[in-house]
Amino acid sequence: MEEAFKIIVKGTKQTIMSNRKEYDKKYYQKHKEHLQDYQRKWKSENSEYSKRWNEQRKIKLLIVVSDNNLYCIRCGCNNVRLLEINHKNGGGHKELQGGKMKHKFYQGILDGTRKVDDLELLCRVCNARHYLELKFGKLPYEISYNKTEKEEI
Repeated sequence: MEEAFKIIVKGTKQTIMSNRKEYDKKYYQKHKEHLQDYQRKWKSENSEYSKRWNEQRKIKLLIVVSDNNLYCIRCGCNNVRLLEINHKNGGGHKELQGGKMKHKFYQGILDGTRKVDDLELLCRVCNARHYLELKFGKLPYEISYNKTEKEEI
């Protein structure tokens, strides 16, 4: 048995977890090529499943953040494909570390460990405007949303 899995009776959970991380890292390095091939194959065979799972997860996140009001709070857009989670005071890129911590951020929202009082729902256009207003100040135009009959929610 690998050294990482030997559990000392007096050892702490932290020690066990750090040993596990070391073991996982070594295992990945040793089997990197095989694991990457397996991941590529799984993604190609299960792309529809992944797409549906991601869409369902996004809707769950939006419901939690918006308190079940799925529309942009600025222009009223209710097209779920356009809605995004926005940090009211900025700092989203820093919290998500450029996308590296996206999964942890989303999971924290879903399991309740991440508070959502500093988050809001905006459409992509209003979210871009919010970013520009934080950077340059008030902008001289307004955004309005007109839903067409053909549009799906």
